[in-house]
Amino acid sequence: MVISDVNDLVTQQVVAWINQLSGQGINITRVNLSDALSIPNISLPAKNDCIIVDHKNISLASFDYILYRRGWLNFNRQIPQQDASRLFDFFLASETGFINAYIFESYKDKMLSNYLDERISKLTMLELAAKLSIDIPRTLITGLKGVLTTFFLDCQKKIITKAIQNGGIQLTSNITGGAGTFKVTKPVIDKLPETFAPSLFQEQIEKLYEIRTFYLAGKCYSAAIFSQSSHKTKIDFRNYDWESPNRTVPYKLPPILECKLSNLFERLNLRTGSADFIKGKNGKYYFLEINPVGQFSQVSKPCNYQLEKRMAVYITDKVYEDQTN
Repeated sequence: MVISDVNDLVTQQVVAWINQLSGQGINITRVNLSDALSIPNISLPAKNDCIIVDHKNISLASFDYILYRRGWLNFNRQIPQQDASRLFDFFLASETGFINAYIFESYKDKMLSNYLDERISKLTMLELAAKLSIDIPRTLITGLKGVLTTFFLDCQKKIITKAIQNGGIQLTSNITGGAGTFKVTKPVIDKLPETFAPSLFQEQIEKLYEIRTFYLAGKCYSAAIFSQSSHKTKIDFRNYDWESPNRTVPYKLPPILECKLSNLFERLNLRTGSADFIKGKNGKYYFLEINPVGQFSQVSKPCNYQLEKRMAVYITDKVYEDQTN
């Protein structure tokens, strides 16, 4: 079973590889965010959970393995017109959200990535990385101008700000914007009120380049991204320069850092994901975050890692392993 978004290119490529590797021998049911689903039966304590996809009754327990890439199970929450209200719709969205959480928790042992993985706090990631002796930028969360000013001076007047968790902002019903990473200067601080919404600030690392590492089942595949070459990506390579893309080359993290990173993924109960680092001018590697279900084409293609195939091989092996047990 594949849970994704209809437009996710990585999903299409992984599915194509599974079909090729298995000689079309693995039946794949794909559920997209745009699919309206219903629930005929989720019974407790017996595990006989069923959902309806395209008018077909499907038992979740029947799947050998599940790939999660995007979205969630979009259960029907239609309400009578006379009961329609934003508040009631919010209530139903919350209810179906907890159904999703229950299903993903129940089947997590036979899933690659998980809807719940995206809920892991990035602050938790930073704290755990530091406990594993992985360098992180000095980090502060504050809503007080005075505290921010002191941090600004302590960091030699070089700090940045970014979203505490997710950078996506719903601008309209069909347009989403990104919060991004931005440099914080003294004029910016001067304009702030004495108190403001709690926000995340970090020291700005003087970097040589950025590194994205795709992790899959104990193995690391890294790429160095020379984001310093463009003013658009100098602060954050995710502010993509489409006219002059950053040079990206295969890279090997020091073995001890790969070992610590693997330990971090294991401690977070993640089988896969993309980790971001900065290589500082001082020679240190600074961990930034892990995106459990992020895109990895910008690592796979320039470095010829064929990560889509590697993911398909992993899933195919899991399916056959389940079938023989």
